[in-house]
Amino acid sequence: MYKHVFAVLALITVSSMATANLISDGNFDSTTLNAGAANLNFSNDNLNKWYTYSTPDNSFYKITEQGYVSPAVKDQLGSTLVQIIEAPQIGNYNFEFDYRLSDDSDMFSTVKVFGIKDDNSNFSVELDTWNTSFTDIDSVKTLYDQGGEYSFLPSSQNWTNASSLLTVEQNIDYIAICSAFSYDGTMESILNEHADIDNFAFSAIPEPATLAMLSIGCLLVFRKRK
Repeated sequence: MYKHVFAVLALITVSSMATANLISDGNFDSTTLNAGAANLNFSNDNLNKWYTYSTPDNSFYKITEQGYVSPAVKDQLGSTLVQIIEAPQIGNYNFEFDYRLSDDSDMFSTVKVFGIKDDNSNFSVELDTWNTSFTDIDSVKTLYDQGGEYSFLPSSQNWTNASSLLTVEQNIDYIAICSAFSYDGTMESILNEHADIDNFAFSAIPEPATLAMLSIGCLLVFRKRK
């Protein structure tokens, strides 16, 4: 009986590890934002950290006492929050986050996840502007895009969850999670409001075989008890 119990516990441990959040401090409860400037370069030294890409000498984001990210200033032109992680193994993953308006104004927003291919051992990528274009990489693929040129999100002061299935393919070396709230989509009028964001998560989805083994292990334990 104990052998079966240990087997189930091992499977539960593996399953828990597989669903662990791959984003560092995605709930912003114990991190600080690293202020960036124009032409911010990423390397292996600053992976797994949240950076604020903005115009020089300005930081548009702050972490509140409640542990979510909020605007530090109201002029949001050229602001991006970004974290780059090493790509996990090939497979399916879940990506999600929470967002809301900080007041009753509409605000153009976009949250994107990029898959980056870069075989250079001294990995470096440069974020060009708030539109999250990249340079000095082999290729980039958009894995997730909430918003876009004509999208106005979010539209409520209540916390709203967004989630999506992401697939990490063979030719992806790094994952970039970017959040930009800048203007009303026309590139002519700057809106002076901003959304709060929280609880970013990028986690693995357990394979069906793992779930099946876990179920069988549980059944064996129950049968032994009877």
